[in-house]
Amino acid sequence: MGLHERVYSEMAMKRLVNNPNVRVLGNTSADRLPIFSFLIYPSVKEKLFDGFGETGCNEQFENVKRKQLPLHGRFVTRLLNDLFGIQARGGCACAGPYGHILLDVDNETSLHIRSAILEGYSGLKPGWTRLSFTYYLSTEEFRFILSAIEFIAEFGHRFLPLYIFDWITGNWTFRKQAIKYHIMREELSLGTEPLHNQNDQPKLADKMGKPDVKHNKFEGYLESAKKVALSLPDISNQIVSIPKGVDPDLGKACWQEGSLGCLTLMKMIGWRTYRRPDEKSGGHGVGWSPIIPYSFKVPGGWEEAPVSIADLGGTEIDLRFGNPKEGRLSVIVAPTRRFADDLEDATIEKIGSPEKVISAFGPEVIGENVEGKVLATATAEYSGRTYYQFELEPPHIFITATAAGNRLYLFSVTANGLQWKRHYKDLKQIAESFRVV
Repeated sequence: MGLHERVYSEMAMKRLVNNPNVRVLGNTSADRLPIFSFLIYPSVKEKLFDGFGETGCNEQFENVKRKQLPLHGRFVTRLLNDLFGIQARGGCACAGPYGHILLDVDNETSLHIRSAILEGYSGLKPGWTRLSFTYYLSTEEFRFILSAIEFIAEFGHRFLPLYIFDWITGNWTFRKQAIKYHIMREELSLGTEPLHNQNDQPKLADKMGKPDVKHNKFEGYLESAKKVALSLPDISNQIVSIPKGVDPDLGKACWQEGSLGCLTLMKMIGWRTYRRPDEKSGGHGVGWSPIIPYSFKVPGGWEEAPVSIADLGGTEIDLRFGNPKEGRLSVIVAPTRRFADDLEDATIEKIGSPEKVISAFGPEVIGENVEGKVLATATAEYSGRTYYQFELEPPHIFITATAAGNRLYLFSVTANGLQWKRHYKDLKQIAESFRVV
């Protein structure tokens, strides 16, 4: 028995620690029983948020992997059960104080979590996934379990839209309607016959086909699961609304540290895209054409705010957004003829250098001269369009500038001192997400 468990422990450790999307908790070099607690980080190499994964974008968004977005531990256990019939445990395994150390939960965050739990939101308890490789497992079963973990590390995030998260209990419930909708879309896009049985109930087994009889059953399970995964979109665009009793600041702390795994779903699909509606009015002034749409990303809790239009010089505040606890943003549009008469198809480069643009227009954004206030300047290119990016202080503000058609676009994100300190990364991400589409 001891020999079996030692071999299983060594082999499992070797495979799991070498997987960049799996973090084995605890000491990975000490002798141990074949019991493993781990976090899984989605192997998301495509854009988590439209526009964040393009060439030249902040490195952390070009390859968003571990150290940022672990899947909820109980979601992983649910997938192990639903896809492969493997029983595991999700949560803190009655090891709360030790879990604080493993997951780098500081005292302030711990108090926030406790407050949310007292409000009834036990789903916010941090945790992980735990399973064991007992001595009586066959070698085929042992390999199958490891392959299942590796499968979820690669494809698990694709299944998020098929489940509902209960903030009260922390349970994940399969959404039957979601899979019915998905299968119907597949039928329509592929032009296939309906994937229903005689009782008119969709069956994944019918859709995916039965494994070849020459394959063993474990290979068949993995092959079928992979077919399901590859038919699902790589990134979910679903938006999750955070209950009012959950402090949004707790979500930021969880995500920025990338350690809790409790609010991964919220941060993966809790950010949303705003795109300026094509039918929205605007574009006032002589010679102005309709405004070319733009888009940006904001976290949950940011809402559109009322707008007052224009100064007499022709500047237009087209949009305001904000969150009273985190900051605010605005989209400002100006005619390019303010800078030159012949810019009907403008680019930011034609208008001028970053220094010229911020010197000319910065005062209208912050209400004062920008001399000595520009802390950082960068240039980025997305889909062939150049963007100038500025950070100013004081006041605390990010400005992203570009041009399209006959307009200059200035996207400003600002906050007070405390908000800037607590939400700097999110505010910067918002500013860098701005695109004219």
